[in-house]
Amino acid sequence: MIPLTPQKDQIMIPVTPVVGDFSLRYLLEVFFRRKRVFLLTMILVPLLALSVSFLMKNVYMSSTTILLGKDEILNPLVRYETAVQMTDTNRLASFQKIVYSRPLLEEAIHKLGLDKNVKKDFEMEKKVVNLRNNIHLLGLTPDSFQIACTDTDPVLAKKFVETVSQLFIDKSLQGSRRETTVAVKLIQQMVDHYRQEMDNTERALQVFRQSNVDILGQADTLGGQLKEYRLKGLEAERSNTYQKNYQEMELKMSNLLATRLKTHSEVIKLQREMDSITQLMENERKQKIAEYQRLEKETHAKIDQIPELDKKLARLQSDLKLMQELYNTLSVKLEQARITTEVEIAQQTNRFTIIEPPVIPRTRTKPNRILFIIGGVAGGICMGFLLVFLLEFTDPRLVRTGDLLRKNRLRLAGVLPKLYNFGEVEPLHFVAWLKQLFSRSRPARLSNQIFIEALRPAKVFKKPLFRSIINGLRMIFSARRFVLPRGIPTGLAVYTARPDLLNTKATAEEEALYDYHERLRNIVATARNAFADPNRLLWMVTSAKADEGKTFLTANLGAVLASDLKKPVLLVDTNFKAPSLSKTFGCHNSPGLADVLEQRASLDEVLITLNTPELILLPAGAPMKDPNVLYNEPAFGNLLEGLRERFRFTLVEAPDVLTSSGCRLLAPHTDGILFVARLYATRRKAVEAALQSLPSEKIIGVVFNYFEYWIPDWLYRWV
Repeated sequence: MIPLTPQKDQIMIPVTPVVGDFSLRYLLEVFFRRKRVFLLTMILVPLLALSVSFLMKNVYMSSTTILLGKDEILNPLVRYETAVQMTDTNRLASFQKIVYSRPLLEEAIHKLGLDKNVKKDFEMEKKVVNLRNNIHLLGLTPDSFQIACTDTDPVLAKKFVETVSQLFIDKSLQGSRRETTVAVKLIQQMVDHYRQEMDNTERALQVFRQSNVDILGQADTLGGQLKEYRLKGLEAERSNTYQKNYQEMELKMSNLLATRLKTHSEVIKLQREMDSITQLMENERKQKIAEYQRLEKETHAKIDQIPELDKKLARLQSDLKLMQELYNTLSVKLEQARITTEVEIAQQTNRFTIIEPPVIPRTRTKPNRILFIIGGVAGGICMGFLLVFLLEFTDPRLVRTGDLLRKNRLRLAGVLPKLYNFGEVEPLHFVAWLKQLFSRSRPARLSNQIFIEALRPAKVFKKPLFRSIINGLRMIFSARRFVLPRGIPTGLAVYTARPDLLNTKATAEEEALYDYHERLRNIVATARNAFADPNRLLWMVTSAKADEGKTFLTANLGAVLASDLKKPVLLVDTNFKAPSLSKTFGCHNSPGLADVLEQRASLDEVLITLNTPELILLPAGAPMKDPNVLYNEPAFGNLLEGLRERFRFTLVEAPDVLTSSGCRLLAPHTDGILFVARLYATRRKAVEAALQSLPSEKIIGVVFNYFEYWIPDWLYRWV
């Protein structure tokens, strides 16, 4: 028969709870599958945190409360904007610097005598740092604050508080006095400064007045002088000293001309004298006009300077007045500050009041075991989730089937759940897990006895109450389980009569068995749909390694086919080294396939009819030769061909792929291969290696075995 190879481009992967599609259901499945890790982490981390708290040394805290008194005298330095502001807020801000200062801490260490064995600087530095880390300022308010010290010795913690608080008060009072003195000095410096500025302004005013006294003193008469100089200039043009002489000479000249000619010597002499006087008259006139013009110009310049000089004089007078006012004001403030400073220094001792003196602490401050437990629970939750998903995504086992199918382009034939015998399931499955873990290193009987003795104290609980708690926890955490009815072994679950669920009310176990029947039939239907002619087929069932469930699947598929088809169905055990199929039916010592191939018996002699009608078994037998030699013989292929023609269906259980070459030798003689993989146990790389060693065109489907529903039923409905 020629199988119809599944189309590689049309891979149909049914949606199952183990596909691993990173949906909400998948994430919940991961969490509930590894809930033991989460629960153990939830228990161990808080216990570890609590254990660490018991291992830590007890730390005690002693504290004192200091009240800040208000100033009864309002210091004028505070009111004056140029003075230093000594408010309570600024003082409170400086408290932390004072308390944590190195000189204060070193003095405290010296007073307590803790520096006796200190010989090097780094040892003192270590003690200072340790003391600084153990000092705490609490409840800083404008009215009060607390100084607290922690130490493993409660008496030493009290001494620390007393010493540090007293040193703090002393340092603070010194600081306040220093601030007041500095403020007085500042005002004194300002008084001296304004006094010097006032003297400089007064000298500048005096120099200005001396240098401009002629202008400023004649400001009212300059206008008349200017007018006078203008009139005199006009008169100088009309009058002259030599005018009278010139007139006499003109008269004399007219008399001479009456009796004499112009060329006469007397006339010429007189004319020369008249010309000389005319020249003298012109020179005198020009000299006087120039002098009066100069005086007029100088007077006009003085008149122009008067407004600017008035402004400068007014500015100097205003500056002098302002300097005098500032000097007088600061002089008054200085006297007030000196008086106030003396009174304030006298009253500073009442500024700090210890309203709660330190006492020896009786209870520890650290470790706070409640916080350790809360932190342990929170850390356990976070670490639990982290471990759950870290283990999931680093798990080398086969837990995400969807990745495997997509990567190898295979078809999912079916998923078979893990089967439990009736009464085998423990509450939450946690006790059963502990039993299994406890019995790995001890004999079973001894481990069970020790385990029962360990659980004996639990009998103090009343049985109804205990069962109610267990039932409630089971309802919350327990998921669906395939529990078989009484009397049915898990090794051969369906090799029994099919339960009739139509005429009677079935129990939960019977419904689970019926569901298992249907799962097997779905596997058969899926595998047969891969062939054009679903009759006279020879299938091989194999797995990557032992204990994967291929024997169980072969036996139960044969029983289903024989029951449904009412035709002969043959089961062939070809695993000569470990004939598990033959052992399942109690025929491992019977002659079988090896005897037929070595011609020690005929085929009809070794065939065994089983209890299920139409179901026949061909045991493995005991080979005399190497099994690999038998797989390579032509008679083996001829025998398989004859079995295909003789029986309606032939199911061959082959050896493991990774431990034997028989599976690869048998693959060419089969119509299809059903590959079985056990979930949560087999390594994914082993399954991939086994699948790659088989011919891909022969693989008709993968069956995942030992699947479990991890999500509780009440939650599974919603996801």
